[in-house]
Parts: sequence; structure tokens; C-alpha cells
Amino acid sequence: MKPEQIIEMAKGRGVLLYADGGTIKYKAPDGAMTPELKTIIRENKQAVLAELERATDGAFLVLDSLLSAGRITTMDRWRAECRAVGIGELAMWKIRVEVEPLVSFSDGKIVLRD
Repeated sequence: MKPEQIIEMAKGRGVLLYADGGTIKYKAPDGAMTPELKTIIRENKQAVLAELERATDGAFLVLDSLLSAGRITTMDRWRAECRAVGIGELAMWKIRVEVEPLVSFSDGKIVLRD
């Protein structure tokens, strides 16, 4: 199973996975993190951790690009970072909802929209 699929499966069960200091942590309602899901995550720990860290790095890359172009203020970036630090999935959700209308991606590069 691919790490993206594991993260999506967890999300579908109401479990938010995030990277924190080289470990995988989660937030979930009582009973949502089942022993089966824990086993799947544990068996794929390094790949899932890498994907969560990649998502967080990507979120900050987009924020940096928008800040450099003057499209967001430092206060906007600070608020976004406060919500995103260590929580890759939440960071990417925030980007999709609030920032994605301002950017597009072309050949692996971030392009600011007019």
C-alpha cells in the first residue's frame, strides 16, 4: 500500500496523521485509530513519515513563494504556519482552501496567478 493511500484511509476514518520530530502522531476521535490501522501505519512507518514531512515542506514552499511575491503578508504567513507546523495534512488542506486559488503548478514550479 502506498503512503498516500494509508494517509487517505486514516483520514477517511477521521484520523489526522502528522509528522512531529521524526515520528508519526495523530489526532482522532475515540475509537477511530483501530489496532488494524495502527499496524498498517507501523509497517509502513518510514514511507508514511516521509510523505507527511513532504506535505508540510510543500505547504511552506508555497507560502514562501506567495510571501516573496507580495501576495500574502507576513502576518498571513505566520497565521498559516501556526496552523500548519508539524501537521502536513492540515497544512495541505489550508493551502488548497485558502492559497491554491492564487497559484498554479507548472513543470514542478509554483506559478503565481494574476
